[in-house]
Amino acid sequence: MAKQSGTEVTPLAVDTLARPDDDELRGIESFEDAVAALQATGVDIVSAEELLGTGFRRVLSDEAAKAELCERPFLLYHWFFSPGSYIKADGGYGQFVTMFIITEPRTKGEDPLRLIVTDGSTGIADELWNFTEKYSRNRGLYLKDGFRASTYEIGSVDPTDSSVPMPADKGGVKRPVRKGFPAPTEPATTFYLNV
Repeated sequence: MAKQSGTEVTPLAVDTLARPDDDELRGIESFEDAVAALQATGVDIVSAEELLGTGFRRVLSDEAAKAELCERPFLLYHWFFSPGSYIKADGGYGQFVTMFIITEPRTKGEDPLRLIVTDGSTGIADELWNFTEKYSRNRGLYLKDGFRASTYEIGSVDPTDSSVPMPADKGGVKRPVRKGFPAPTEPATTFYLNV
């Protein structure tokens, strides 16, 4: 790879970095082998979290993270919106919000959590969209009581209909059930700003 400036082409420093040969790579059969091989060649192993990224941790389960943030004070440091992949009732696509959150320590000496949490619901995402439109800001929102959760069941009994609507995350399709029998219900939770 080269960098072009005007008409002159100069090699980048990346082009001069050493690459392992095939014999070295074939000799690596475990994580421990890889560490030993790097150390043997004088390569220091560094933590990606220390050198890359924002220092905020992307959570693996947004629902669990949002539940943990219920009634817990935190600062919405920054948030932004992205198009979603689900289709709303009006036929348009929904959106989701990505939030950079830092918790307020609950006890002296506790480290704050620095999290990246997403939401695409009619709760938090819609509330932040309305807030952002009204106040023209997308950072610096303190929630002294964090989030709150609304838990409910999706599904119903309808003796006259042989199908019941499925939740949007199941494709929004109807599935057959026997008339007069309860339709299967599923628990669902929508999170809101606790204000």
